[in-house]
Amino acid sequence: MTGPVAVVPARTACIAAALAALATPALAADDAATTWYAGGAVVFGNLKFDDAAIDDDAAGGRVSLGYRFNRWFGIEGSWLETADFEDDQLPAQPGGDAELGLDGFTLSAVGYAPYISNEDLAFYGKAGVYVLDQNLVVRDAAGVATEGSARRIDGLAVGAGLRAKVSERVDMRAEGEWVDLDGADLWLLSLGVDYRFGAPR
Repeated sequence: MTGPVAVVPARTACIAAALAALATPALAADDAATTWYAGGAVVFGNLKFDDAAIDDDAAGGRVSLGYRFNRWFGIEGSWLETADFEDDQLPAQPGGDAELGLDGFTLSAVGYAPYISNEDLAFYGKAGVYVLDQNLVVRDAAGVATEGSARRIDGLAVGAGLRAKVSERVDMRAEGEWVDLDGADLWLLSLGVDYRFGAPR
């Protein structure tokens, strides 16, 4: 693990700027689909490092704020926080656990598929960037912390999901997402609820 990174790399800033540029008035609004929404979700994650240093499942949570410009396109920002992913660093002995937690922001462009959806169901795909704080603690067999690091990481995330309308302003939502971490893969499955602030759909 390397030391903390103080600034967001230029690559992530450029990708985020490109996503924001997509959300321009050039995209004609559809009043029936245009809306702000906010939501929360329970997130179940699997984290696996390329060197198998950690391979574990953990739950967490996410809150999101998004804007849908028309039937086809929206943009969404989220705050993600996980519980600690853990693994035994001394498999021949008891103890020796490594614990790693993640929290931070994601920004994604969201594309909808209206022609394979209906007024009660909406399929979508998303792609974007993340900036996460990664906190690692390694403990010995006695449970004493022997090593720790905190750093900021960034990269790309892609996902797909389904919205199901349950009332005029409330959607249930299920989503799967892959996050390309530095030296690891993070797979997320989330189940949540969104509240729409615009005109009823």
